Amino acid sequence: MRCSERAASFRPEDHRTLRGYMAGDDERYNAFLESIAPLRPLFAAGELMLRLVPERFRSSVWFASGHALVVRSYFHHAREARGVRRVLEKTPNQVGYVRQLLRCYPKARLIYIHRHPVDVYTSYVRRAQVDPKAASWARLTPSTFAARWAENTTLALNAKTRAPRSFLMLRYEDLTENPEATVRSLCEFLGEPFDPDMIRERKPRVGLRKADPHLFGELTATTKDWRDYICPEDAAALQKRLEPIMARLSYQPYEW
Repeated sequence: MRCSERAASFRPEDHRTLRGYMAGDDERYNAFLESIAPLRPLFAAGELMLRLVPERFRSSVWFASGHALVVRSYFHHAREARGVRRVLEKTPNQVGYVRQLLRCYPKARLIYIHRHPVDVYTSYVRRAQVDPKAASWARLTPSTFAARWAENTTLALNAKTRAPRSFLMLRYEDLTENPEATVRSLCEFLGEPFDPDMIRERKPRVGLRKADPHLFGELTATTKDWRDYICPEDAAALQKRLEPIMARLSYQPYEW
């Protein structure tokens, strides 16, 4: 969604990620660019306004300047390139664009998976330790992480209040501890049939990807102990700062 705010300057040679989501289909990507070409002057004016208006007006300006058409055209061509009926977009920071997404797709289903903040932070710490390429985004101080977790979780809670039929908040712990019941409820929310293969890894390949050793394995309730990655003082500081939001999600502070 953030990328759509630069649609006035999209060029064929730019945006490897956008093209990659279309499975590298240059023909479809160029067809997308052609579809939005007549509106580039409108996009340019809107993008100037987006830099000037207060945050509370950004959604309205974004929609009025035609950027919803960019999103709809992009995902139309992505769906055609992939040969699927429904596409999935899983960029975490999209939680800040819920209003825009639902204006583009009023029937969309949005899912926000949340987890105990101490476990999330230790995942960042572990990732920075094992994957040098991730250090630029994974190496966070406890304070920086707490601010980000609080902001994103608050955005999700607000979205759930505004659009309860479109926005689902899902506990990571429920997914790993009781995957079948949780995925069944998720399928009901999506209006899709449940298939046992959704939660079954027929050929587990634990360790295939060093940075995420459990990514290709069976679902398990626990993959690490947070105490192996952060000290109790950092955990206590995180939990104290995030206590009000944790309570809204029924997360209890960890003890040691």
